[in-house]
Amino acid sequence: MSVRWKIFFSSMLLIVVFVGTTGWIFQRALQGWLRDHTQQEMQRQAEVLGLWLAQSPDISMQERVSALQEMALRAGLRITLIDEKGVVWADSHRTRQQIRQMENHLQRPEIQEILQKKMGTSIRRSMTLERKMWYLALPYAWKKSISRPAGRGFLRVAKIQREVEMVVGRLGVALLLATLVGLVLSLLISMGTSHIVSRTLRPIVANARAMARGQGESEEKIADEEGVDIPLHQSFNPMSKTGGLAGSLRYVAQELALTVETLASERDRFAAVLESMNAAVVAVDRECRISWVNRAAYTLLGLKQSPVGKALSEVIPSVELRELVEQAHAGVSCDAEFDLPEPQTLRVQARATPLAATGGSVVLLHDITELRRLETIRRDFVANVSHELRTPLSIIRANAETLLDGALEEPEIAREFVGALLNHAERLSLLVNDLLELSRIEANRYPLRSQALPLAPLIRRSIESIQSAAEKKGLTLREELAEGLEAQADKQALEQILLNLIDNAVKYTPKGGKIILRTYAKEEDAMIEVEDDGPGIDAEHRHRIFERFYRIDPGRSRQQGGTGLGLAIVRNLVEVLGGRVGVRPASPHGSIFWVRLPAVALQADSEEDDPFSDEPAEDHDHEDEDDLRAHPSTTVAIEG
Repeated sequence: MSVRWKIFFSSMLLIVVFVGTTGWIFQRALQGWLRDHTQQEMQRQAEVLGLWLAQSPDISMQERVSALQEMALRAGLRITLIDEKGVVWADSHRTRQQIRQMENHLQRPEIQEILQKKMGTSIRRSMTLERKMWYLALPYAWKKSISRPAGRGFLRVAKIQREVEMVVGRLGVALLLATLVGLVLSLLISMGTSHIVSRTLRPIVANARAMARGQGESEEKIADEEGVDIPLHQSFNPMSKTGGLAGSLRYVAQELALTVETLASERDRFAAVLESMNAAVVAVDRECRISWVNRAAYTLLGLKQSPVGKALSEVIPSVELRELVEQAHAGVSCDAEFDLPEPQTLRVQARATPLAATGGSVVLLHDITELRRLETIRRDFVANVSHELRTPLSIIRANAETLLDGALEEPEIAREFVGALLNHAERLSLLVNDLLELSRIEANRYPLRSQALPLAPLIRRSIESIQSAAEKKGLTLREELAEGLEAQADKQALEQILLNLIDNAVKYTPKGGKIILRTYAKEEDAMIEVEDDGPGIDAEHRHRIFERFYRIDPGRSRQQGGTGLGLAIVRNLVEVLGGRVGVRPASPHGSIFWVRLPAVALQADSEEDDPFSDEPAEDHDHEDEDDLRAHPSTTVAIEG
């Protein structure tokens, strides 16, 4: 459809709606005015009639009725006189005989209304004339006459409703004809106007379409909707109003395209920056509902689906965060540090910045759980190192002072003090060596020579080196080794791991206890286990037992000797070798320290137990022949 016809039909619809609505309003207003005018005219006629009746009391009833009939005929009314009891004693449309047969009019609506007001009106069907009438009644009083004593009553005039409706109908027809004439004239004017406007707008529309196709002013001619070619220089003559408007539209289109491109580029750059951030970004509107989150927020908050549109307190149930956002909504940038309870306890550092344009805010969340944990470890490490160094140094200093004070002169006492100096110096040497070893491992300066190592000979050699300490405590060391199982590891590192684990088991296993050394294949890895029947480790300590200087019972641990760095060295060495280490409870009591390393050769079936579970493992007692066949091993008991 061309621009011309679009303009024409639009204006035609507008005119029809406007003229129709206006005509309906005028007709309703005219009907109301005519009814009000008719009522006022009837009221004036009734008042004049009442005045005449009051001033001419000496005429007879016959003359009075004749006068009423004459006046009713000339005014087009029905006139009725009713006394105060509702009895009709005169009617312009009834004879004396008919009046006597008329029923009492006291209950008529217009009469009942006049009892409360000064005038009564009603529109109803007349029981006498059997027509719909318009009634108006007024009170009036008459003086004594020849035929009737003085009294009070009601003067009622009535007009046939149909006559009023006929007048309204004629006026409505006239108004309708006038509306139609006006509508036709308006449509003719609209058609001419649409033709003129369409001729003006065709070049602009054609130019807009050309710009939408990316052609713009490159075309020499632009065809309008009726197939007429319009030269480009005529369409966009800058001296004409049309050319000026077209040029303005072209400029606006170019600026709009440039603005949209710039905004899109900024949006993509901004989104890329936010999505690449490690910190979680949460945008909140003024109603504290989430409007946007980046990818890091999904990871930090453990979100499975989009939280956009949800309340912030529903997604992140944190009172501290809610208070932080409320401060930002008040226009204050602020930060805080608090814990997030779900889905796991995290320590976060949050900063909320207000958004002045929308009234919302942007919250930046940094996960500092690991940072705070490392700070705690560092503080504990400094405190533990200070304590471990202070004790032997204090003893060395005290012994040296004692020797200088004269103990050197007594050989037996001097020898004892010098021995104590040597022991604590060795303790300091071990502590320093372990610290240097641990530092070297953590700095990736530990020399590694990875090779396939058979586990059984290495474990037996480690048992021999610790055998004397086990015999002193009367411990039983039992082997459950899978022959032929090899692990990819460094020999020196693996020997140090085994020595530390076995030495730890010997220290914490009570006299007469039992230690089991076990190897088996697990999937594609080689498993090493050191099981003792000591006091065991509670669940709250298992995740920290491999930290430096971490002691479950500091007093008892120092009585057992050692630097407190053995298990930390084990963990770091295992990680350097590409394996894993852990601990789980043994049944009925004790602990099982396990090491998982990449396997090279496998000559034994995999165990069905999961060494990484905190649940007690099944008893690896090979008394059962089926267990022996499924897990070939060698058992050697060393009685203390």
